[in-house]
Amino acid sequence: MAYACALAGYGLAALGGARGWRGLAAGGGGLGLAGCLLGVIAVAWSTGRPAFYGPYETVMMVGLWLGLLAMWDALSRRLAVAAWSWGLGAVLMPWLLFTPIKAAPINLIPGYLWMPLFFELRLAAQALLLYAAACHLAAWRGAGNGAAARGRLALLGGWGAFMAGELVGALWSYDWLGDFWQWNAGFLSSTSLLLLMGLGLHLPPSWAARPWLRLVVGAAPGVALNLVTLSHQMGMGS
Repeated sequence: MAYACALAGYGLAALGGARGWRGLAAGGGGLGLAGCLLGVIAVAWSTGRPAFYGPYETVMMVGLWLGLLAMWDALSRRLAVAAWSWGLGAVLMPWLLFTPIKAAPINLIPGYLWMPLFFELRLAAQALLLYAAACHLAAWRGAGNGAAARGRLALLGGWGAFMAGELVGALWSYDWLGDFWQWNAGFLSSTSLLLLMGLGLHLPPSWAARPWLRLVVGAAPGVALNLVTLSHQMGMGS
């Protein structure tokens, strides 16, 4: 039920926003937001912990934050950005057609916060970077109201959340594995994502003058981080 509401709601909201149909956009956005919120509450109710890991929890949490940001934009008369946020939220939902729609079988250690905090910060980064992609897409299509500037701020916020998550993850890993360390695929993907975010934040002026290039470097981090995270979690069978 929650998944169906989120998928249908964000799809309708994206259509309404693209067409300028504010009533459909608001109604669909509210339905999608309610679906994601219901999914997150259901996870907490059934597991006794917050939603933070696994494809279902990831999609619901990222969808929830995207929906809140889209509603804020819609209420602020920035419907173009809101439409792209809803659209990206709708694009996330079909991932769950290829994996069980259920909470991940993870138990928390009482009083130990580093593990869930790492994943919650990673979810915040996923949502903020996808929102940056929505802003850059709207700016590329000619939206005003500072869409490009908000996209840069969202990219910076996503970078901050990602870096904070990496620090928390290092503390978690130290408690778990001690000071043993070696280069692996996880470190490579994290470093590559950070470099991609850095490119978007430090684009040379001659490159920034090209709208298509601004779009690519502004949208790529959000798309890449969500693809890497969901692909990894689905590969783990969670």
